[in-house]
Amino acid sequence: MVSVNVFAGICGFSTTIKVLSEDFRLATLQIESECEIIQKVGKELQELDIHENCFAQIGDSTIYRVARKYHSHAACPVPSAITKILEIAGGLALPENVHMKFEKI
Repeated sequence: MVSVNVFAGICGFSTTIKVLSEDFRLATLQIESECEIIQKVGKELQELDIHENCFAQIGDSTIYRVARKYHSHAACPVPSAITKILEIAGGLALPENVHMKFEKI
């Protein structure tokens, strides 16, 4: 099992995503979030095809279609985090943290 914690920024919401894949193809997801939109997304994304989602064009995956359905805004980092954790669970990437550091200059 792989997990990731996402603090989305100015909205103040945290999300925890846990993924288990026994065959590197199908993944079972548990998504817990303070955000009502991501809670709805999580209920719909309980099982995903790893390759279908990781190799889709951005916006064309099941992850992004479901996020769009519930009106997740474009800058929300959670759909990207779901994609990244699927890569790790599917053996397509190593677990490495992603960072964004913003500075007003």
